[in-house]
Amino acid sequence: SGVRTVGSALREVEGDRAALREKCRIAAAKSSSIAGFTQMLEGLQVETRIDDGLVLVGPERGALIPAGDLDAALDGGALLCRLYDNAIAGGIVPDERCKAANLRREDIRVEAERVAASKAAFLNRLEKAYSDYRSFCMAHEGIDFKAFPVFKGRIPEELRGDREVRLRVSDRLRDSERLRYRYASN
Repeated sequence: SGVRTVGSALREVEGDRAALREKCRIAAAKSSSIAGFTQMLEGLQVETRIDDGLVLVGPERGALIPAGDLDAALDGGALLCRLYDNAIAGGIVPDERCKAANLRREDIRVEAERVAASKAAFLNRLEKAYSDYRSFCMAHEGIDFKAFPVFKGRIPEELRGDREVRLRVSDRLRDSERLRYRYASN
């Protein structure tokens, strides 16, 4: 009948993002330079552009998004480290800029590990807080809606750009509002 539902449109967009993510991962695994990475993606019908040091990707004639939004392993520093490793493994002697990038590589990895640990700790605290909030709501069923405390999921500054964190917090905020409506007396 030609009518698309919102759900089918969202599934289509997510499917497109997954396909784009996979193409980027393949290109990153097989390339040893940014130029090789972008050329391989263009061969896979992915439009690319480098804008102020940010690798932007998207379907041909479509909207471009930062590659790091698809996968943290495709974010600027992590992608450069991957391409550098590929170059070394392929016997390619990197130029001075790559050598300088390699000196920062350990710093980038340490920072990435620190952020990953911070993210895991935050998500664990969020789930614990939500579980406690749910228990509170169940235990206080029937009190006035305005008396119910509001669940707050404040994202730390360093994690505000993380899509998974934003989605999880958004889910928990929505779920907590449902709990308030379900267990309030009015």
